[in-house]
This record gives sequence, structure tokens and C-alpha cells, in this order.
Amino acid sequence: MTTILVVDDEAQIRRALDVGVRSHGYDVVQAPDGDTALDKLAAERIDIMILDLGLPGLQGSEVLRRFRAWSDAPVIILSVRAGQAEKWLFAPIRGSDSCGPAREGWAQPPEVEHGQGDKRFC
Repeated sequence: MTTILVVDDEAQIRRALDVGVRSHGYDVVQAPDGDTALDKLAAERIDIMILDLGLPGLQGSEVLRRFRAWSDAPVIILSVRAGQAEKWLFAPIRGSDSCGPAREGWAQPPEVEHGQGDKRFC
């Protein structure tokens, strides 16, 4: 079964994502901060990570940098947009259908941003 690591310092966000992701048949592991996330990534087989960039202590960007040193598993970035109380999911993709679950189940940002190379944001 596919295991998704949800990393967010807000318990309410972690719980909501846990319920939503499990309802689609995935296993979920939770981490409230960057250090715990790295421990979970090292100890368990994680297929996908949903990562908040605005973590206390070790920032999400540093978690991602360290994770990329040993894995190319998909990472969905969860981040607050400046000036808004909403959170959006940005999903870096490699193939044309990789954004399907994000488009179907979660809010999308109002504008599409483009990354480098074959990666883009949904």
C-alpha cells in the first residue's frame, strides 16, 4: 500500500489531510515538525510526502533539500499564501497525470507557476 507522510505543525491540518488521504485508501504517517519528518523518512518507507514549508525549527525547504539527497519520491508542497489564511497545495509533477489527485481533492492556486525543466506546478 502507498504510504504518505503528512508534515505540518498544525494538528488540525494534519488530521484533515489524514482523514482525506485515508479515505482514498492510502496509509498515512504524520510529523509535526521538520526533525520528526526526517526521522520518519529515515525509518519508514514513504512513497509521497505532503510538506508544509512554514515549519517551526527546521524549515520545510531544508527537509526537502535533505530528503532529495536520498530520494526522488514525489513531494506535494503545502504552504500559506502571503496575506491569506488559506493553504494551497502545489504539486511538482513529472508526468501529465501526476496532478490528478491534487486537482480532484484539494483547492488549486489561482495562477499556475512554472518550475525548472520538466517540473511545473499544478
